[in-house]
Amino acid sequence: DGDPGHYRVIMREWEDPSWRRASGFLGADYVHGRGTAVHVPCYFYSPGEQALRGPVNFGTGSESHRGFCHGGAMTTAMDDVLGHLCFLAADSGKHGPWRGATVQVNCKLSKPVSVGQTLLLEAKVKDQQKTKVTKLTIVASLTDEDRNVYASMEGVAVAGVALQPE
Repeated sequence: DGDPGHYRVIMREWEDPSWRRASGFLGADYVHGRGTAVHVPCYFYSPGEQALRGPVNFGTGSESHRGFCHGGAMTTAMDDVLGHLCFLAADSGKHGPWRGATVQVNCKLSKPVSVGQTLLLEAKVKDQQKTKVTKLTIVASLTDEDRNVYASMEGVAVAGVALQPE
């Protein structure tokens, strides 16, 4: 009891192109912008589980072999969920977005993804260690509605690092 469930993650840089330009961004978001090759329209965060979930669609721009997506498209989705879960879960989200980075992504590609296919992208915190920065080990998977696994990942991200001046 006490777990409020899942919260929809809303980041202004995904939703507001004018604000994005005014804030120094140079283009559209690589994964969350409209019409992207790999598109995650939204995420839902569960603080109690330290888990992040969302649909991911693999568009025509992700094609490699006839009708199938490039493995890098699946890895892109994994990198994105890894970084965003780090922002939300590290030290209970006190660092906020863009105060950290992905440092390692180990993906196992198990099954080809078809162009146009939509899968569930799901990540959970496996471990969190605090030193000068907060280091999170995160596991993730790409699955279909029958829970068939297309890819799995274990990665590392750090929070509490200023990559750019504020």
